[in-house]
Amino acid sequence: MTTSYGRLLVAKTVGFAVIVCFGAANRRRVAALPRMGVSTWLRRTVRVEVGLAAVVLVFAAVLVDARPAKQSYTPTFHTNVAAGSAVRVAVSIPAPRSGPVTLRLSTYDPHGHLVAVPEIDATLNLRTSAAGLPAVAVAGLPVRLQSVGVGRFTSVGLEVPIPGVWTLNLTVRTNDIDEYYANPATVAFR
Repeated sequence: MTTSYGRLLVAKTVGFAVIVCFGAANRRRVAALPRMGVSTWLRRTVRVEVGLAAVVLVFAAVLVDARPAKQSYTPTFHTNVAAGSAVRVAVSIPAPRSGPVTLRLSTYDPHGHLVAVPEIDATLNLRTSAAGLPAVAVAGLPVRLQSVGVGRFTSVGLEVPIPGVWTLNLTVRTNDIDEYYANPATVAFR
């Protein structure tokens, strides 16, 4: 029920169930009424049934073009990468798709406690574009990060231009002198 496809499918099913119930009730009522009063009443109820059927057909027509949940669902991407021996970076990307994207990073010490780092630099490199798209080289796409608390960073205005498999490269500065390159993370953007 969280996707447009699911909502349309439920609306169509409910509409169809209402038509069936309405038709069954009308059948019982027509059988119970005397022959003389049936004609006017039947015309009115048939119009209502036809109207409901038209609404159900509209839902069915729109449903044909809607993406099923299996195709539209993109799970959140999570991974942890090491940046030297003293810092681990948790990477989270809710629904990695091309277009506007939010990247969240959290830095932890070896004991799992958030640790403050002065700076993290991030870039994205396209490894392979999605099937059906021309091979394009996109390297060094900068990811602007903003600190949102101790050991927490989020992307600002990140746009992934095309779907494909991308490599996220992180450089973590732990103090004024030390800087570590984290293990690259591979992310598939739909």
